Formats: sequence, C-alpha cells, structure tokens
Amino acid sequence: MNDKEIRLLKGIYESLQQLNQTTEKNNQLLLKLLNQPEEDYEKVSREEIITSEDETIISRISLKDINAELFKELVDVYLQEEILKRQTLKSKKSARRVSVKLYEKLEEFFYNQLQGVEGLSIERSKEGFIVFKRYDEAMASLKFTSDLGFYRAERWYDEVDKIVELSGKLFGTRNVFVLVSSLVNGVEKKHIESVLKQPISSVGDFLNNNDLTRLFVDRYLNGMRSIPKSNCFILSANKHPNIISDELLKTKEKEKELYALEKSTWLSDVNDLFKHLKSLLLF
Repeated sequence: MNDKEIRLLKGIYESLQQLNQTTEKNNQLLLKLLNQPEEDYEKVSREEIITSEDETIISRISLKDINAELFKELVDVYLQEEILKRQTLKSKKSARRVSVKLYEKLEEFFYNQLQGVEGLSIERSKEGFIVFKRYDEAMASLKFTSDLGFYRAERWYDEVDKIVELSGKLFGTRNVFVLVSSLVNGVEKKHIESVLKQPISSVGDFLNNNDLTRLFVDRYLNGMRSIPKSNCFILSANKHPNIISDELLKTKEKEKELYALEKSTWLSDVNDLFKHLKSLLLF
C-alpha cells in the first residue's frame, strides 16, 4: 500500500470518527441545555447545534487553485474551533489552539507540495516557525500570521526584522518567508492613503478594489528591510479565514461558498513560494 492510499484510508477513518464525535457532542449539548434558562435554550438550540456536514464539508472538497486550496485549509482550522466552541458552550475560541492547528495544517500542506525533495524534513518550532530542512540542515523558515492586526503600518517592518533575526539565531538561516492570509483587520485608512498617496472612500471599498490593493501591497512591502518583498506572501485582500468559517456555518450552500474561493483574486501566488523553497532545498 503506497503513501497516497494510506492517507486516503486515514482520511476516511478520521471522517468516521468525526461523525461519531459529532453525535456524542450534540447529545452532550442537549443534556446541558436541560439546565439552561429557557431564553438560553432557545438561543443555543437555534445557533449551536452542529451537523456532521458542518464538520466534514471542507475535508470533502478539493480545489484546483493552489491558493484557494491553501486558504480553504486555513478556513477549516477556524471552522473546527468554532464548532468546538459551540459544542462546549464556550464564549470564545482558543487563540492558542487555533495557532497550533494552523501550523499543523501548514506543515502538512507544505509537505504534500514538496514531496519528492530528497532528504526533506519539515518541522514546527515552539517559537512559531515552520522550518524546512534538507538532511537535517535548515535551509529556510516560514512565519505565518492570519492578518496584520498586531503589526499595522510600519510596525510590520519591525516585526519582520525580529522574525529574521530570531530565525538566524534559532536555525542558522536567514532565508525567511512570511505568509499572511488576509489584509482584513490589518490596515487603516490613514496608512493606506499615505502609501498610495491618494485618498480612499473607505477601507471596505479599498479592500474590494483589486488594482488599489495590489498597488498598496507592492509599495508597502518595499519598506521591509530584512527580506525582499518577493519573500512575503499576502493571500487575500477582502477575505479572512475566520470570517469565512463563520459564514459557512450560517449558509445552507456550503459547497458553493467554498468553490467560490477558486474565483477569488489573490494578491500573491503561493506557487512562487514553492518555487523559492525548491530552489533552496535542491541547491
């Protein structure tokens, strides 16, 4: 049995486990509702019950566009966390668990794309890096962030400097790549206008303007000091994986929502990221 067949069987097994867990968790939720005030019961029963389709929809769909496929996998992390939050009646998602799961998804995604590279190993570090090694020598590292909410405007340049310096100290490589899933929640009107040198009507309108967002990203990334802008990949201007996950739980047309990702405009092409990585790993 080859690796592909093993992964397929593993996927089927995990799907069956998810179906069983969904039933158990919903039963537990119903029991908890018996002890809730009536108004809470009505709210939870309307919004919190999760179906097996909710849990497995993303794993059952494969998208042809590699950028859409990667984004879909990021959405799945937030989707599963939202499902867990509702099933356990928590008020918030666990940021720590989301971070760990995002890096697990990325590690698996990168490994699948880089299969065939002799001596390749991909590791996640406790400091929040994905490290690409060839015969145990670190050739490159990658840092991921969902958005620029904590590093807006020129603070992003300082953050990248710190990332590159830390990668050099920890792994002995300054070949660093940065992946950002979205501009949503990470840009401000004043800074956008400063970079573009022109006024905009609103951040929302800006994020939906493909020409302006591309121009902004091109000029904005020019300011990075530690890596070339070709090493920074920002996927979407107007879509955020966390927001898409919430929308998936609300809509009845889940497959349509996911397949629509293939028609999205992406600010960066992760095909270029894999070309960069392969050039370093095969050197």
